[in-house]
Amino acid sequence: TLANMALIQHQAGDTGAAHTTMRQAVENLAAIGAWPDLARALDNFSRLDETDAPALLAQGCWLARRVDTPLGDLVNLTIALFETLGSQSAGAPLLALGLGWRVQERYADHPDAMDVLETTAQAMLRACAAARGIENPEQIEAWMQTLIEPGREALERQLDAELEALADGRWLFDRRRLGGACEPQHCAAVMVMLGFVPHPS
Repeated sequence: TLANMALIQHQAGDTGAAHTTMRQAVENLAAIGAWPDLARALDNFSRLDETDAPALLAQGCWLARRVDTPLGDLVNLTIALFETLGSQSAGAPLLALGLGWRVQERYADHPDAMDVLETTAQAMLRACAAARGIENPEQIEAWMQTLIEPGREALERQLDAELEALADGRWLFDRRRLGGACEPQHCAAVMVMLGFVPHPS
């Protein structure tokens, strides 16, 4: 495929050709609506272009939140953007929450779902807390409760706004073909899954 060819060109040191080929691959996938493949291509593209990596990863995450990508691709995109932004950024906790919500509602039957929830998403949230000087378990739980207080619908909108700001108007696909915001559900369930909130008695 063109995406694989671009990676080969990059490994051979031909960065200009790799960039051109990968952009063509992304445009082709967007044209035919191959959304899961496009999300993965955007992740790969970000590795070829450090300058535009935040914008490319933001587009990939925005897309992966709306289509049925493989769980591994969703996790890879989220972690890559999380690491690019840094755990101290305003968007980092939202990415962790967004990952938890998606896994719980879309990949609940996946064999790796609990590991992603209990290890990856939880570690991301704890890194965000530590970056804010919050390390005591009771303080972390209090911070989490404050974080989710606005409710999922508001937080989903905030995450989308963060991703759209990072894309900075340089979208490589037509978002109108994907519809609107993700469906909101209650925050508390995923907090239980992540281990930050006790099960109701």
